[in-house]
Amino acid sequence: MSNMLQSVQKEIAIMKKLNHVNCVRMFEVIDDPTSHKLYLRLEFVSGGQCMPSANHTTPLPLDTAQGYFADLILGLEYLHHNHVLHRDIKPENLLVCKETGRLKLADFGVSQFVNAESEGDLISKSAGTPAFMAPESCVPGAFHGKLADIWAAGVSLYFLVHGKCPFICANVLQLYDMIREQEITYDAGLPVPLLDLLQKMLEKDPAQRMRIEQIKQHPWFRHPQDEVAPSTVVITQVP
Repeated sequence: MSNMLQSVQKEIAIMKKLNHVNCVRMFEVIDDPTSHKLYLRLEFVSGGQCMPSANHTTPLPLDTAQGYFADLILGLEYLHHNHVLHRDIKPENLLVCKETGRLKLADFGVSQFVNAESEGDLISKSAGTPAFMAPESCVPGAFHGKLADIWAAGVSLYFLVHGKCPFICANVLQLYDMIREQEITYDAGLPVPLLDLLQKMLEKDPAQRMRIEQIKQHPWFRHPQDEVAPSTVVITQVP
């Protein structure tokens, strides 16, 4: 079996189990024996990606970024609760429904299940987009996948409000060094609560990095479009 087919089958296995308003749904898999192709019928997200993915784009209005970020964290909380690591969180994989304004996590091509009863969320292989990788995933060795996802969510929030990644470099090895060693600079005009949240999510020491339950209690975390407080949202259990 080819590695590509194995990757697709893993993605299908993950998406079959997902049922959350902030994750793109998969409704059907069609195996066409005549063409030896698999067709995936996915939820259509009418607004496309939440913003252009190229660096130095126009930042989003803060209230829009705040709503998108809340959806991102609720979707990520659902994945982690059900032992799924996304591993490629970035604005390009954050789609918005034009009708509702809600954001949905997409592209589970490098996502993986973790065994909570054995090694927990420790993984040793990096995946995803280099500019969104956590410092601990830029060097050999095991790291906690959930905390790496939180870092990527923090970089995504940074991108939403700055229009660029914290670190930009065409050389991947140099980029990894920058992520691990260099300080992050922030727009001086950001509100203090937002700056505090970004700094705590983009903490280079994973042991000190903010967890999802702490993010949800942060003063900047709220959903302007939602009449229900984020903390009361019911998570659908995965069998």
